[in-house]
Amino acid sequence: MAVFAQERQQLIIIDAPNVAMRHGRKKVFSCEGIRLAVDYWTSKGHKVLGFLPEYYTDHTYVGNMRSATKLGLVLSLIHI
Repeated sequence: MAVFAQERQQLIIIDAPNVAMRHGRKKVFSCEGIRLAVDYWTSKGHKVLGFLPEYYTDHTYVGNMRSATKLGLVLSLIHI
């Protein structure tokens, strides 16, 4: 029985907001963290797909979240 050293290429899904916040030590959204994750998996020969919810690109929402966080409020947005 032959053993093949070549791995199958897989699609890696990255939860970009969680990766960014973990890299930013839960204090800042670190785009660098997302880039590092993508670079890591692509260097291993995998395809990478990162997802970022639409509301992360809404400047009003992001500003409101920052204000709420400073006030100690926890908000959640569900977009259907």
